[in-house]
Amino acid sequence: FNDAIATGRVTMVNPFSLVVRRGELPPNMDADPTWRSNSVYSREEATALMFDAGVPVDRRVAYALQFLGGMRPNEAAGRRFRDWHRDRAPLGMLLVATQGEGRKLKVEGRTREVPVHGVLAELLLEWEHEGFALVFGRPPTADDFIIPSRANITKPRSKKSLERMKKDL
Repeated sequence: FNDAIATGRVTMVNPFSLVVRRGELPPNMDADPTWRSNSVYSREEATALMFDAGVPVDRRVAYALQFLGGMRPNEAAGRRFRDWHRDRAPLGMLLVATQGEGRKLKVEGRTREVPVHGVLAELLLEWEHEGFALVFGRPPTADDFIIPSRANITKPRSKKSLERMKKDL
């Protein structure tokens, strides 16, 4: 409707709506522009989140995808086993083309090939060959999410990852 108003196709105006054409919204801005530069995990925190036995194994894999793969939580949640190309040399590769349940990435057109660090490759192999079946009762298929929801294996991990991460720390 806002698009129709902005292009003059409709003359009726809602005084409570912001008249902006699709794709012309200003970028999101942080309320505190300095917080991002201080929002850093220490080496000890990252190591604990990825390797501490007190952290559930599926969450350790999720954290490894984020820390070692440079993915946002929802990008990591959207990765399927078919996205992992182990045969790439010298490092394997994870294709990040979607987030969550196959939705477009936040920054459209930013599909990227993420090199799989050796440590991440070891964690993923262990998860694929043992951990996944221990948690979900069966080995994974290529179409399975690498870190599916515990409540529904056909869905990706939920968006509550920040709360879980704080708890795990």
